[in-house]
Amino acid sequence: EKVVQELYQFIQGATMVEHNAAFDRQFLKFELENQNLVYETEFICTLLLSRRLFAFAESLTLAHLAQINGISFTGKSHRAMADVLVTAELFLKLKGHLKTHYGQGTLSLQDILNAQKEPLRKFVLTANKIYKDLR
Repeated sequence: EKVVQELYQFIQGATMVEHNAAFDRQFLKFELENQNLVYETEFICTLLLSRRLFAFAESLTLAHLAQINGISFTGKSHRAMADVLVTAELFLKLKGHLKTHYGQGTLSLQDILNAQKEPLRKFVLTANKIYKDLR
């Protein structure tokens, strides 16, 4: 209970970045509801963004996305700290690709949240360019 309370205080007002946020969000929601707490801030999901920008990838696992982006795990995959560090690096790369896709030097939080909900077809040209650049 104490850890959940501390986590809740820590994340208040923050937008979290996660890989496969829908999966993680279920656990967080369950633990918070057990203590009558609510966290309704949106999540940035690197999996949703990767579906758009790395549509060519044979796999969208964090490990595979790290590999094709030249991101090294410091530690073992599926361990909290290693996954957090890789997710953060992946997010920065995705953000750079989104800036190029939209032709903008900066992106707002809302721009990123909207991108992860846009139809995949809107990203075909960008995904193809990324694919060619990574080869």
